[in-house]
Amino acid sequence: MLKIMIHEIPAEQRWVLSGNLTEPWASELTAKWESARGSRAAKKCVVDLIDVIFVDGSGKKVLSQMIAEGAEFMTDGLYTQYVIESLKGRRRNRTGGPNDAP
Repeated sequence: MLKIMIHEIPAEQRWVLSGNLTEPWASELTAKWESARGSRAAKKCVVDLIDVIFVDGSGKKVLSQMIAEGAEFMTDGLYTQYVIESLKGRRRNRTGGPNDAP
């Protein structure tokens, strides 16, 4: 199960996730993320993963989408920190980032 809370303030949209980021909840998160795209257009977006326990492949897919759209992440613990850093690293390598040789 995944609990999704969205807090809006004028300069920021904060997503707080708690539980397992797995199917079918990853699909629900994707739908909410896409439907809220217009309301966060000029805002900083922060995704709080402090209470996330596990992320499967579908969860990693939605997190990758969030990374691609400029979200910042709050993590607590090695697991969620590793998940986010590995997804960011994969993205850098695909887009010709600093990890690629000239």
